[in-house]
Amino acid sequence: MAARVGRAQQRDHGRRDGRNREGALEHGDAVLEPLELDGDPAEALERLIATSWQLIHQSRSLLVAAQAELSSARIRDLHAGPAARAERLPARGQSEGVFRSDLPTSWLVATLHNVLHGAGDEINAGRLKPEDAARTVSLTILAAFAAR
Repeated sequence: MAARVGRAQQRDHGRRDGRNREGALEHGDAVLEPLELDGDPAEALERLIATSWQLIHQSRSLLVAAQAELSSARIRDLHAGPAARAERLPARGQSEGVFRSDLPTSWLVATLHNVLHGAGDEINAGRLKPEDAARTVSLTILAAFAAR
């Protein structure tokens, strides 16, 4: 009997953890939603990077756990709002001639996503200080996005 209760509690705890991880991802969307992305696309991109980096750095362990427990489709669904914002900004920058237009917008967004998450990996490896990450990501992305 005790073993069955223990397993039931573990299942319930696992479901609750999954909901907590989903909640953390939804919280990130709520933080990014009011972010002002009008005006100069490069400056707006720097604001997006600074805010996104804070969220990624604060919730990195939750993201790793979520990737282990949630389906990739569910994680994509939870990232839909931030992804749409991330797509609109480079597209606008491209149309205004601020960002390069020789690469697809989706590639620029993928580059941003991977550099942001790569910064976390570099911190974990001891090769980047957390306080330098937002600036490092911004400089890297602005150089990669710059109109040619």
